[in-house]
Amino acid sequence: MMTHSETARKIGLLALLLAMAAPSLIQAQEESAEPTGPWTINLDGLLTGTRSNFSNWQGGGVNSLGYSAGLKGEAIRQTEAWKHTHNLRMEFGQMKQEELETRKSIDIIQYGYVLQSLGSSAFTPTAALEFRTQFAPGFNYKKNPFDDGRDPPVEVSDFMAPAYFTQSLGFSYDPEKWYKTRLGIGGKETFVTTVELGQLYGLDPGKKARFELGIESITEIRVEIAENITLESRLGLFAAFNKPEMPDARWENFLTMKVNSWLNFNAEITALYDEDVSTRMQYRQLTAIGISINIL
Repeated sequence: MMTHSETARKIGLLALLLAMAAPSLIQAQEESAEPTGPWTINLDGLLTGTRSNFSNWQGGGVNSLGYSAGLKGEAIRQTEAWKHTHNLRMEFGQMKQEELETRKSIDIIQYGYVLQSLGSSAFTPTAALEFRTQFAPGFNYKKNPFDDGRDPPVEVSDFMAPAYFTQSLGFSYDPEKWYKTRLGIGGKETFVTTVELGQLYGLDPGKKARFELGIESITEIRVEIAENITLESRLGLFAAFNKPEMPDARWENFLTMKVNSWLNFNAEITALYDEDVSTRMQYRQLTAIGISINIL
């Protein structure tokens, strides 16, 4: 059961995200009535559900019920001198399998902003920031990473534990609509507001935050493989100056197949490497069919 304080924290985060995006969205809506308004906005609401039920099924199987809901959007404003890009993704889902307790299947809060100074060159000066965390606690159901005698499940994450902020200043190369990349000097802050969880994310004992300075690179592609089939891929790298080892990496891939204007099949594969968390590559794979409603 979610307590009042937990609910208040999540509402507070949503208010923060809306506060960051509100001025741009309000101005965009005001200007959207003009034929030459500078804003391009796309905001979709997502709702998916999965269910499997078995009775005397000789091949075996587990009864399960799951759902996910979220928002995904982008707002772009381009003038002769500047290009502003806001990105927002919020999604939460759960899965219930027979006698097992309900477990999270997906939990993402992500906001990004990119400011480009436009000119005659293909390389444009760029400033960017990104924020990423989650809504609800996460648990390890297989083992206890703290090695303190507790039996699983053990809580290993929560809202703002961890939370990642990145900022960068550099250049973008945006030659085609389907491809863009940027490179710059970047800062990365890792916050873990629950002190006991800090050791799982490379923080010193008793600390709630870590700051790193390094080089950040983001590369994105978006291609239409066939009619109504779109592939999006985003590779983010951060190489801290004080770490000669492998850079932090996050590679996200999304495949969307549109059945019609509101029904989609979606597949997502994410690979994550962060030596402060694990020396092994982490993977997440999701597939779902659900409803996508264009809000803006």
